[in-house]
Amino acid sequence: MKKTLLFFLSFSITTAFSQTTAEDYFNSGNTKFAAGIYSLSLVDYTKAIELNPNYAEAYNGRGLAKKKLEDYSEAIKDFTKAIELKLSFVEAYNNRGLVRHKIEYYTGAIDDFSSAIILKPDFAEAYANRGASKGKIEEFKSGIKDCNKAIELNPNDPAAHNIRGTEKCRMGNAKAALADFQKALSLKEDAATHNNLGNAKMDLGDNAGALADYSKAIELDPKYYLAYNNRGLVKEKMEDYKGALEDFDRVLEINPDFTWVYSNRGFAKAHLNDFKSAVEDYDKIIQSHPDAAYAYFNRANAKKNLGDNDGACADWQKAAVLGYMQAMELFLNSCK
Repeated sequence: MKKTLLFFLSFSITTAFSQTTAEDYFNSGNTKFAAGIYSLSLVDYTKAIELNPNYAEAYNGRGLAKKKLEDYSEAIKDFTKAIELKLSFVEAYNNRGLVRHKIEYYTGAIDDFSSAIILKPDFAEAYANRGASKGKIEEFKSGIKDCNKAIELNPNDPAAHNIRGTEKCRMGNAKAALADFQKALSLKEDAATHNNLGNAKMDLGDNAGALADYSKAIELDPKYYLAYNNRGLVKEKMEDYKGALEDFDRVLEINPDFTWVYSNRGFAKAHLNDFKSAVEDYDKIIQSHPDAAYAYFNRANAKKNLGDNDGACADWQKAAVLGYMQAMELFLNSCK
């Protein structure tokens, strides 16, 4: 009798496994995604799609997993397929817009967020996202209008306040931006908002306040290289060049591809009279950004301090050609 019971249990389990449905895999993918296991969630979403090639939600889920794994081109393909299968799929438009924004295809992102809003006029997140993309193409007033609408629909969305503050800063209204960043932080404390608040304070000349916010951003996210870069800049303003140099070094440890920091580090080194090393940093920024006029100007000044007058004149001339007027004055007054 016991043997028979074991036989039927085994048969029952085998049957259950053989009948796993597309929805089962989709739900499993969602569970793994929520747990941050993105590579395994992708596997489950793919199995769901294999069982049901018309499963729009599974394509959307897999697109989100690919987005988390930074496979942006494939994520866009999945969101697009989800939309093809379900033209009214609001979330897929919003998700594709987020990836397009990430890869700096801002007009495409705006189109996607606009489609989401047409389909769901009370979609606060889409208004905020569209506002962020508009800011990237310098449509600041329209971007702020979108953020206003997002906040009207959802007053407790920290992202909308943060985005609106960023737009105001970029319009040169840092004072008005302070309230938005502070409101965002009251709703949710995060590194990015402290960094943005630091930017606003630095624009207003509150260097000590900016330093505190950048430090808080780093405390919350020790790998936030932009906050290290910005803290280095405010330390330069406070003439703490050694401290600035430490922060710029840390930027390159975290993200060696962030080449703009070489210019900032070169400036700090020059103020510490390490002109030779400063020139080397300016060489690197010029190599990656050959039209950076200020880099030629600063390299010229470092070369001048090293006694390389010909090199300094060549760099001042190049900076002047690129439109740096102060370089033109130095070239005309100091070079034959």
